[in-house]
Amino acid sequence: MGGWRALGFALVLVASCGEEEAGSPAPISPVATLVELPKLKVVGSQFRDPSGRVVFLRGVNFSHRTKSKPYAAWQKPEHFEQIRDWGHNCIRYLLMWDAIEPEPGQFDEAYLDAVEQHLQWAAANGIYVLLDMHQDVYGPAFGGDGAPPWASVDNLVSPNLALKPWFLNYFTPEVIASFDKLWTDAELQSHFVLAWREVAKRAKNHSNVVGYDLFNEPFPGSRWPWTFESGELSSLYAKVAAGILEEHADAIVFLEPSAFPTNQGIPTSLKPLAGSPWVYAPHFYDPLLLTTGSYFGKAYTDWALGIMKAQAASFAVPLFLGEFGVPRTAPQALEAMRDQCDTLDATLAAGWTYWDYNPDLNTNNLIEVDDQSLLDGDQEHPALSALIRPYPRAVAGDPISLSFDLAKGVFRLLVKNPLPGQETVVYLPPLHFPSFTVEFPGEWAFDPDTSALHLSVPSGLTEANLLVRRVP
Repeated sequence: MGGWRALGFALVLVASCGEEEAGSPAPISPVATLVELPKLKVVGSQFRDPSGRVVFLRGVNFSHRTKSKPYAAWQKPEHFEQIRDWGHNCIRYLLMWDAIEPEPGQFDEAYLDAVEQHLQWAAANGIYVLLDMHQDVYGPAFGGDGAPPWASVDNLVSPNLALKPWFLNYFTPEVIASFDKLWTDAELQSHFVLAWREVAKRAKNHSNVVGYDLFNEPFPGSRWPWTFESGELSSLYAKVAAGILEEHADAIVFLEPSAFPTNQGIPTSLKPLAGSPWVYAPHFYDPLLLTTGSYFGKAYTDWALGIMKAQAASFAVPLFLGEFGVPRTAPQALEAMRDQCDTLDATLAAGWTYWDYNPDLNTNNLIEVDDQSLLDGDQEHPALSALIRPYPRAVAGDPISLSFDLAKGVFRLLVKNPLPGQETVVYLPPLHFPSFTVEFPGEWAFDPDTSALHLSVPSGLTEANLLVRRVP
């Protein structure tokens, strides 16, 4: 989860009134045969596959449990299988700078081996991966995750402060000083770039790596968010992107704005990235829902995501919502989840990954509480059914609109300029469509093994309207 997700609301309030053993992952067996997925590229505001079809990515963050030692060592093939079985085709995979470079200039090859193995487990289940350099409250020195202790400013107070709620620790002197150093210290930045390059050396051989999310929820330190975005943050992004591109020539870079106030709907001041295809990748959290559990409808969601869509359009790049979430205990969790997903459908967002998939909440040993996971042992999130939804995985033509009525079990997709001779593929979750009817001006076939509807059109059509209805 990101650093400032409910911070805007918290500031308004202020103004108005089980641990596992540490260590590197065990060595893994070399991957004998790479599982290849069609490599995606950015074309305008969309992802496209090699045949030119528009690809939509839907999935989860993987995972809060990766934030602390033993980092990625807990991950198993069945985790990826479960994500696949929910119909998701993408994960945002959390990386830790502390795990990659535990000492200056020393890179943990066993950790990177494990990451590569997990990329293959994802590919074997048809899952694309966005690699995310994650942090919360800068690093483990301050009860968070991300940067190694040697890259932290940890000599200002003793003991380090530990405030509640957890995100208030961003305002402690040692955390502010650590971020200020990262944004200005050329030597420290060079280490950060080198850590990313070590990742890119491995990731470039995996066709399911859709891109690199350069920094999770950047915090401006002592700077104003707007000048920070256009200045220090844009400058560091350019350096990191250049380093990744030297290792992975056709890499796609995902840029996050400063978490506050941009994740609450305020336009970013980031500079467009030159020299590489890139994606605008903000996060969204309803601050009232996150801090109080109260939900007052989707007007705020529509407003904030509408601004994010417009911002991506102004850059002429795809919109990928890297994080959004609903507390498990919120009384209106199902309604909130449904509304957020409905709005994302309406924006035709190129991709999104929910926060988060964590199969065992008892493993948390951070000051941040994971209260939105889709799982807690055998207990599913009460709103999981709203997240598991139909969507077009590949569209042969120009997608104009898509929608899903959760209550009625009705899915609609409008495609302009459909391409004859190529298939549109739509995922239909068995949860919502145990049986169904299809209205479509062409041929269709359903594959029950993959829950995929395959559609093709004759030549001469200027549009194709798909309507799928659940049969009671």
